[in-house]
Amino acid sequence: MKKHSCLLLCTVAIGLIFLSGCASADGSSTAGTNTIIKADSGQSPETTDWESTTYEIVNSFEGVTMGVKEGTVSLTGLTLNFTNSSDKQCIYGDYFLLEKKVEGKWYQVPTIIDNYAFNDIGYDLAADGNGEWRVDW
Repeated sequence: MKKHSCLLLCTVAIGLIFLSGCASADGSSTAGTNTIIKADSGQSPETTDWESTTYEIVNSFEGVTMGVKEGTVSLTGLTLNFTNSSDKQCIYGDYFLLEKKVEGKWYQVPTIIDNYAFNDIGYDLAADGNGEWRVDW
């Protein structure tokens, strides 16, 4: 009986030692907070769950430029200016997505779905015309 009690006590002590490795120095649990990145993935920890950009070519519409209107950037949005110096009509709309360049690669910033929506509308940008669009997020 004494032999079984000693064996049980040793088993419990070893189990507690292993379980103590699942807590951080401040006593909080670290379970579920680790991010595993494949060694050959090339993604930084910040972008592990992010999708790579779907765009290979940008700024490909010759004669059309888009820029942020000075003084309009805020925590809740910005205003964009469009200039069409080509002889072609353009259409732009409300849909947008944000991308972030991390370690030389572009990734789509995940969308927060809460109250997310956009109008599927097309705004005309005439040849040799200008346009302005307010984006709120």
